[in-house]
Amino acid sequence: MNDTIINFETLKETHDIECKAAQGRDGQGELPKDFWPSYSALANTDGGSIFLGVAENGSAFERLGIKKPEKVIKELIDTANNREKVSVNLIGNDDVIFHKENNATTIEVKIRRASRTERPVYIKNNPLGNSYRRRHEADQRMTDEQVKRMLADQQSESVDRRILKGFDLDDLDMARFKNPGDLRIPLETAYQGGESDSRNKSIQDMFRMIGAGERQGFGIHKILENWKAFDWRVPHFEEVQEPQPRVIVRLSMLSLFPEKAVSDLRSRYLKEWDRCSELEKIALILAHTEGLVTHQRLSQLSSEHSRELSTTLQKLEDQEMLNSIGQYRSKTYHLPGHE
Repeated sequence: MNDTIINFETLKETHDIECKAAQGRDGQGELPKDFWPSYSALANTDGGSIFLGVAENGSAFERLGIKKPEKVIKELIDTANNREKVSVNLIGNDDVIFHKENNATTIEVKIRRASRTERPVYIKNNPLGNSYRRRHEADQRMTDEQVKRMLADQQSESVDRRILKGFDLDDLDMARFKNPGDLRIPLETAYQGGESDSRNKSIQDMFRMIGAGERQGFGIHKILENWKAFDWRVPHFEEVQEPQPRVIVRLSMLSLFPEKAVSDLRSRYLKEWDRCSELEKIALILAHTEGLVTHQRLSQLSSEHSRELSTTLQKLEDQEMLNSIGQYRSKTYHLPGHE
């Protein structure tokens, strides 16, 4: 457990941040009952943080603090290790952080995205009706179909490997192939490479035997490295949940930093452009070349923490260098006059 200071003025509830007052009846601090649906939702989506001792006050957040944080932490750990209460414990010692300022202590609980074999993360000892996913800033109860799909994905033997009886090579002329569903590993892991979890290992083995593939988990990493070598715009990988889970990949062979974009932005912002950090410049260039920039898109081009990306986009908006449309995860940022 670490002690750190956080800027709560820029904190906002998003798809990966949840805030709870957690005061309890006596005002000394208590783990709220709605902590665990949020825990399930974050674990089954992209992970994130839950802040305890922070209350929503209009459009901003108020630091209330927890008077007895040790009591709250004990209840948190005890419940996380109780399989009657929650299906898996994803919280380690380094995932609980104390933020102290002006004698007020708030607690940040970091929750990683659960692995394929751990999902769905559920409560009350039953995945049906007790599994959640994050949608924008809300915890949404998963449908039975969504839960069963996650349960099916736990199996090492993917349904994509099943042999379809009654079909032969003559049917390939009229067959349509598609492979919907989430990535079986987090996007961040796929970017780094080194972990292979193919849906169809038989086809993967066929390509490997003819020298056209491998089983080391560096496919997406190699795409990113090759695009970087040519200074092309970073490939866009997006996991979409509605109406059905799927992965969308967009590849562009245009320059990441086209001279015209840099020239236009320098002319528009003058000295403000030169004072921008590298991350701020990347956000502005994305807004210029792609018409908009989002938190998720910016994260694909930066290794900075999610909160740093949020702070950067908020700063550019406050300085009127970007305008925004929408709320939370659906929020998009645009150059003024280009919405």
